[in-house]
Amino acid sequence: LMPGLKEAVNLYEGCPTHKLLTESVVNKYRDAKTQFNGTLEACLSEFQSKDKPAPTAVDYTAYETFKDFFGPYLQKSNKIEGEICHPPSEFGDSSNLGLDSFLAPERIEALRIEAVRTVADYAYETLLSGDKKAELEKKIKDKLSGVSNGTYTIFGNLPEQELTDLVENFNIDTAKLDKAGKGVFAVKSTGFTVLVNQGEHLRFSLGAKSADLATLYGQFVSAFNEVASKFEFVKDGKLGFLTNNPTKTGTGLSFTAVIKVPNLITLSNFEDIMESFNLVALPSNSQQVAKVRHEISLGLNEAAQLKDFVKSLNKAFELEHKIEENMKLYPSPTSFPCEPYDMLLETILTTPKSENVVKKFYDSLSADQKKELTKYNHMVTSYGTTISHVCRLCSYHHKGTYPRVGDPEMYSMFHELFDFLIKFYHKVQGDTISHPPRDLGKLEDLEFDNVDPDNKYIISTRIRVSRSIEGFALPANISKADRLKLEATISGALNDMTGELKGTYYPLTEMSPERQHELIENHFLFRDDDPNLRDSNARRDWPSGRGIFFNEKQNFLAWICEEDHLRIISMQKGGDIKAVYVRLVNAITSLEKKLKFVFNEKLGYINSCPSNIGTAMRASVHINLPNMSKNKEDLENTCKSYNLDLRGYYGEADEDSQSTIHDISLKRRLGLTELQAVREMTGGIKSIIDQEKAHE
Repeated sequence: LMPGLKEAVNLYEGCPTHKLLTESVVNKYRDAKTQFNGTLEACLSEFQSKDKPAPTAVDYTAYETFKDFFGPYLQKSNKIEGEICHPPSEFGDSSNLGLDSFLAPERIEALRIEAVRTVADYAYETLLSGDKKAELEKKIKDKLSGVSNGTYTIFGNLPEQELTDLVENFNIDTAKLDKAGKGVFAVKSTGFTVLVNQGEHLRFSLGAKSADLATLYGQFVSAFNEVASKFEFVKDGKLGFLTNNPTKTGTGLSFTAVIKVPNLITLSNFEDIMESFNLVALPSNSQQVAKVRHEISLGLNEAAQLKDFVKSLNKAFELEHKIEENMKLYPSPTSFPCEPYDMLLETILTTPKSENVVKKFYDSLSADQKKELTKYNHMVTSYGTTISHVCRLCSYHHKGTYPRVGDPEMYSMFHELFDFLIKFYHKVQGDTISHPPRDLGKLEDLEFDNVDPDNKYIISTRIRVSRSIEGFALPANISKADRLKLEATISGALNDMTGELKGTYYPLTEMSPERQHELIENHFLFRDDDPNLRDSNARRDWPSGRGIFFNEKQNFLAWICEEDHLRIISMQKGGDIKAVYVRLVNAITSLEKKLKFVFNEKLGYINSCPSNIGTAMRASVHINLPNMSKNKEDLENTCKSYNLDLRGYYGEADEDSQSTIHDISLKRRLGLTELQAVREMTGGIKSIIDQEKAHE
């Protein structure tokens, strides 16, 4: 690929859109040009949002020119299964559309309706020359001059406050706010506004600080139709009205609301919950209100889209009410708002083809046992954690097989559930769960060494342990204030390290996005898009209170407040397991002099996930297996036979990777010592290398 196109495609790595940019699609369009000389590279490079990569149509012919990309993209973004076929336009009558059926109109602070349209024979802003932009502006301005009670003002002549209001109301990226060839038409008596040449050719808008959607919609349609009657807008038989922003194709309409949902917005997966309601959560600095926009505009006519907007807001209001009522059930305060356990559990139990172990637990119970466990609904730990806080991960993240624990007390308070989960994951035989005393071994007598002395297979070796600090809730339930206190406690101990382990602590809040990306690519730093963190609510207040410590050689590091309080990591290139283990043990014994770790005689070291207790150790290698990777199922079975876990190159967040490089780690953590664990991993990796050699 040409460097520019390759770079544009790589911008989407890790995003759902990346899966649509297949090799065949990209190669098909590498040299293709639209009617206005637009390229696929340009469509991929010009983001609508600076925060999330999303393609744009650089002109309205791009939809046809690059249809094998834009077709699937429009289906996915509008949740359409099958062929796209947009219905005829129908705004309906605002008086009989049921627009007064909000469940909680008192929660609505403001409403706004917007529409976008394209004028034929002109590209969008990216491809427009200065002369063409001025020509289009004049053409639009001349037609708007016949609209009653309105005034057109070029951007350069707008008062500063009016320009600020436009930026806020239209959600304009200020980095793209140049003033050439742009203007605004406004009817001051009603607030109806038409923005010209700001991304889209025309953006129509009307808002009100009330919940009276029927009146607002009627006023908008009347004003919009008066302007629209003077233009011939670009429209496609299957896609409806074509727009610069693909998510607005179809009706070109979007509906925005400012709503009071103070409990919902505290949830770290709030954006995903809104998306499930066909709403997009827009940036907001408020802790009490959220700004949301309905953008499913393809496959619905205008009246149907409006009704779906009402339905979407009602879902949000209903969930907010359920959370409020749930909080009243508990005799003592909970740490943060959470959905009712019955609601979360129903989702867990009814999800088809679920591998969730909470579901397996409830499926194993008799009716009387299930009745007995209704006591969970009223139980809360001294840290303010409830059973709802524990199980929300499994409800929202259907690949999340195990819940995340909010604090150490949960393992005993909800012991029926957690004993089952622990026995299931750790393959405990019999009724008793037990863990031996710690044994790190005598470092001078270790029998394992380098398992890949020729550096042919193992790219790197990493051994880490997770630790929780006494006196603090775990990341899924810790408050921001306590997280900052915990960060200071751990970073202080780390900064006192000496010798080979001496290094520097880097808070995420002080790290540039570019530096974070570099560290993630080098497998030093955790990613910020892990669904386990998001859906367990462990991603709240990100990135506050999180950070990374590493030494000068960058072979010893520590993560603070990702999934666990502390992850102590020793790593280096190649397969010298002994060197990595010795460094880890030295770090553990040094930190134990400063920090008090949570240890349970029955369960070992306590951490957020029931799978990560006992030794809480994960000994792993990044290993290249080009031959065994040809049959991933066989490779997985081989790993299981040695009690090893197979993951993608980036760990749990990269399960679908097609790379021949894998993250292989020891699965067992409970019922064996640290020394036994590393011995077991070493033996398994040696055997897998021997099998890879046999395939050569």
